[in-house]
Amino acid sequence: MASPCRWAGRRARMLSQTAAGQTGHRQMTQLLSARSAGAGPAHAVFSGCAARSGLPMRLCLMTLLAILMLLYRSAKSEEVRLRLHTMPASIADALSAFRETSHLFADEMALNFEGDILGRAGSRQLPFNFDPSRHLRYRLVDFNSDGQPEAVLVFFWAQFGSRDGLPAVIMQRVRNEWIFTCEFVYEGNRTFVLNIRDEGWRRFRSGPYFMAWRRPAGGPAAARECYPKPPRARRGTGG
Repeated sequence: MASPCRWAGRRARMLSQTAAGQTGHRQMTQLLSARSAGAGPAHAVFSGCAARSGLPMRLCLMTLLAILMLLYRSAKSEEVRLRLHTMPASIADALSAFRETSHLFADEMALNFEGDILGRAGSRQLPFNFDPSRHLRYRLVDFNSDGQPEAVLVFFWAQFGSRDGLPAVIMQRVRNEWIFTCEFVYEGNRTFVLNIRDEGWRRFRSGPYFMAWRRPAGGPAAARECYPKPPRARRGTGG
């Protein structure tokens, strides 16, 4: 069993270490504050920390680095990276390829409805010319599950507008080239891609119209074209 003198010695050492730690913490704070105000070189901070607090130089260095790291992270958290968004390259290429076709929509896009100053139809009117940033909506859909999705282009343009819906086309990528493959009327939340397939291609429905797929005459073997196909009539239940 330990003697009372030994217990008293341990108690005295513990109190001494606690007091030294508290003193070292206060002196370290004072030294860092002086350093931030421009007082003395870095080695004076470390030497003063070790001499006044009784802490090892390595511990002083680690403490200072930890504080500096916290300050750096606090300043870094206020920064926001400015990331830019662009139209997907596949959509841009599909639209560019469509505008090179002889389709009526492509011909309309090439016309100038605004006169000499483009992009300004009037002080209270939107531009008349086709502008993808205003008049194009798109979606990539892999109708045939080959890993190369088709581009669905929907035109929100007054030149093509109608009460029944919005004109839309589908562009298919064949041999790294985009080709026109389908035209339909987009009816918003009444447009669905179905689970029914035609040789691997999923049909879709837009409003009352059901669209199926077939091989075009004289086109590439991998190419497809859509065509309207009425749904199968339900059998009567009989009475």
